[in-house]
Amino acid sequence: MIVVVELVWVLETSYRFKKKEVEQVLETLLRSKELVIERAEIVAQALRKFSTSRADFADCLIERSAQAAECQHTVAFDRNAAAAGMKLLEV
Repeated sequence: MIVVVELVWVLETSYRFKKKEVEQVLETLLRSKELVIERAEIVAQALRKFSTSRADFADCLIERSAQAAECQHTVAFDRNAAAAGMKLLEV
């Protein structure tokens, strides 16, 4: 899962991929028969959340991983992350 997050970061920062392009790459990876994606169902859930929210992919994956671990709350300082289902921690 860490490699998937790193891939998204490289695509966005180094290659200037737009959100839709990143989504297409992740969908292709998840459908690939040649690759094994760690916790593929959680990655797919994060991708769906990423597609419909303002949060970045890493935040969506964190939120979905915490949900799968049955955490009651996942907190963030980032309002966009909170939009993905995390609890906003304001200081």
